[in-house]
Amino acid sequence: MMNGNKTTFFTLFGATGDLTYRKLIPALYNLHSLDHLDQGFKILAIGRRDYTTQDYHDLLRPWCEKFVRTGFNERVFDAFLSRIEYVQMRLDEPEDYGVLKAIL
Repeated sequence: MMNGNKTTFFTLFGATGDLTYRKLIPALYNLHSLDHLDQGFKILAIGRRDYTTQDYHDLLRPWCEKFVRTGFNERVFDAFLSRIEYVQMRLDEPEDYGVLKAIL
């Protein structure tokens, strides 16, 4: 996963779904906690729900506490959250893709 100084956006569609909460976010936390993600690795969480990034971060805590395999650590979790940005987007609305394009 190391790529020097470049920013890598891991774009996660369906960011408010069960698979994301139970498997994907905990797995990414594990990689982060083991220092297997480059400094520029960012997670762009795409969902239909009207959340702010802070709302989304608050939702992730109990899932990570329950499902991470490397052990939950508050300091590590806070650093992990700095990688994650939540974006509300409707996949069936072409104009919403402009938001995604602007970020990427």
